[in-house]
Amino acid sequence: MKKILMILLFGVVACTTTEENRVGKMLTENIPSDDKNVREGRALDSTKSVTRAEAEDPADFNLIERLYDTVWFQTEEEFDDGKLETETEFVIFDDKSYIVEREMEDGKMEKVEADDFAKLEWKTDVALAGETVDLTTKKTASRNAFVAKNTSIDDGELEMEYEGYWLVDAHNLYIVEGDTQAQAERLLKLVIAKPGAAEFLDTEKYLLSTNIQR
Repeated sequence: MKKILMILLFGVVACTTTEENRVGKMLTENIPSDDKNVREGRALDSTKSVTRAEAEDPADFNLIERLYDTVWFQTEEEFDDGKLETETEFVIFDDKSYIVEREMEDGKMEKVEADDFAKLEWKTDVALAGETVDLTTKKTASRNAFVAKNTSIDDGELEMEYEGYWLVDAHNLYIVEGDTQAQAERLLKLVIAKPGAAEFLDTEKYLLSTNIQR
């Protein structure tokens, strides 16, 4: 069983078409939408505009589509031989909602190449309180929690795993991992049933990366 990850939504990445800028900055420029009818989030920088895309009627965007250009983080501190060490894990979504993880330890950031980004394939929504999952469409009313298949290439080998995501609000995201879709869904349901529980805060919750004190 893979360990359950705690991810704090740390921020959104400004992305361009060049590989150098695909990773972007560690501060968000976009605050994700928690409304399934609106794909575009809000620009953190009020001087910048967000382009509204043409949407189907009625619009219905899953959470993967709405997490584009965002970065999330969790930070751990521990003493090693009497020295305090800090490690921050980032989860980054690019403009196409492809995902990558990287770490910053004692101020040093792990390098990430454009090819490191993995594709998330939506599998099913997961019900929040008061919701049900439509058995035909596998969708819920809010569409703010889901399970996806993560597909990536590592040293030429195709790798697949399953992950569950829950957007509590625009600044808080839970992420869990499982070896199978059923396992990831079960773990996410446990987190949703006990939000704020210590064991999940230690391993699953991520925060949005902004320069705003919350």
